[in-house]
Amino acid sequence: MALGMSDALRDAELLGEAINAGLSGRMPLEAAMADREQRRNEAMSVDWSGNLAAASFALAPEQLRLMRALVDDEAETRQFFLAREGMIPRTAFFNPDNLARITSRVALHAQ
Repeated sequence: MALGMSDALRDAELLGEAINAGLSGRMPLEAAMADREQRRNEAMSVDWSGNLAAASFALAPEQLRLMRALVDDEAETRQFFLAREGMIPRTAFFNPDNLARITSRVALHAQ
């Protein structure tokens, strides 16, 4: 998903915050660095999992149905990418009710 630059900037910010917390005495440096690692891992886990799934070309049936539903819906496609890229809260799009609403109009095996 070509997230290298945004990941690097996020990780640099987290690292700077951890170093500041450790060197200022707000918390032990080792604890600050461990917290940074946990925050980084949490932040990247969704995108990392998504990249692995995309690279395998193995979409789950519900993912395939969503992709088919988005093909002709510019407004929902825009919301999909805004949520996927973190420009709006992921839960604003990727929640069960919204996904069911979008995918309900598309048959799983549609051509």
